[in-house]
Parts: sequence; C-alpha cells; structure tokens
Amino acid sequence: MNYIDHLRKLFNIPANTTPGFPEEAVAALENRLEIRTPAVLKKFYLELGRCEEITASHNRLLNPENQVGFSDDDHLVFYEENQVVAYWGIKATDLTKDDPPVYGNYAPASSGSEWLPEAENLETFLLLMSISNGVLGGLVHNANSFEPLLPETLAYIEAHWEEIYTGSLMPQRVFSNHFEDVICIPVDESGNSTGILVGSSYRGAFDRLLALNVNWYFSSDDN
Repeated sequence: MNYIDHLRKLFNIPANTTPGFPEEAVAALENRLEIRTPAVLKKFYLELGRCEEITASHNRLLNPENQVGFSDDDHLVFYEENQVVAYWGIKATDLTKDDPPVYGNYAPASSGSEWLPEAENLETFLLLMSISNGVLGGLVHNANSFEPLLPETLAYIEAHWEEIYTGSLMPQRVFSNHFEDVICIPVDESGNSTGILVGSSYRGAFDRLLALNVNWYFSSDDN
C-alpha cells in the first residue's frame, strides 16, 4: 500500500470515491504559474485534495486553481497553517523532481526569512500533515493530552503499535496499527514526549487508544 491508500484506510474513504480536484484544476495551476507540478503533489490533489477531513480540518492545503503561488524568494507555497502564521513550500529549483523536499516558513510568506527544512520529501510531508489534521479533528474519533507520557505508557505503545518511519524533520513520533488508528507523540529537543494525540475512524480501534494510561485532556466522546 502507498501513502494514499494508507490515508484512505485511516479516514475510511470508500473505494469507489475519489474526493480530489479535477485534472482541470491542476492544469490551471500549471498554466497560471508556468510550471510542472511535482508528480506526488499532483496525485495528492487529484486523489484526496477536496477531502476536507484530510486537507482542511486544521492546517490547509491551498486550492490549486487560485491560491497556490510563489513567495518573493521563489518557493511554491501550497500549504498554510490554520491561523495563517506559517506556510509550507517547495523551492522553484526543485519543481522538476517528482518528490521534492518541503520547507516551512514561520514568517510572512513574502518575507522569505525563515524557510527551514520540514520533510525530506512530499510524500512524507503530505502523510504527516494529513495525520496531524486527523488527530486534530479530521478523524471522527480523536483525543489528546499535553502531559509527558509515563515511561510505561510509551513502552506499551512501542510494543503494540508500529512506528511509521517517515524521514521527517518534524519533532514527533508517529505510530499506527495497520492504519486503523494513529498515534502522534510530539517530542522536545531531547526526544522526550510532551503529549499525545490520537485518532481513528473505527470505534473499536479508538476504544483501544482511550484505554492507554493517559490523562486525556480532550476526547471527541465528550462532545
């Protein structure tokens, strides 16, 4: 399974639906900016780009027809933070690559002052950003806590869930059980946990997550 199949399973998207943008939307982007869209980004737009649970429940994938554009220092900006205080983009010189690195800008998009490496490739970035959107409300069932995990709780997760290796530079660890659920553990500079965010589309999988020895601050079950 590729990362799009993983996301379809995690978010329980029926096999006979394709909640993406039409080809014409990506063509409009390419014609307007006179570029070739990296293959991975194009596929994501076409397969999942209009699934708001994945692309807009917290941070936002920009609309290819009229929102994607270049920063003043030649980064193609295609994703923005939910309060529009950070952006993610691809260097113009990397647009010929099918799966280029992604950089984050934590200053206004036009300033070009803080482009920092975010993920080694687009697949990694899109997978992790989609998972982040899921545990922050996109998944039907979600919960979080912002207390450090007990050592025994972390050890239990490490023993019973598979850690997803992503090559990401994002400060978090991500675990899943065959993409029926997902666990995100943000970490500090020393690699110590600073909390936990979890989510699933499946009731039974979510109940197993809630059974972890965690003082949950929020659970969708409380709403």
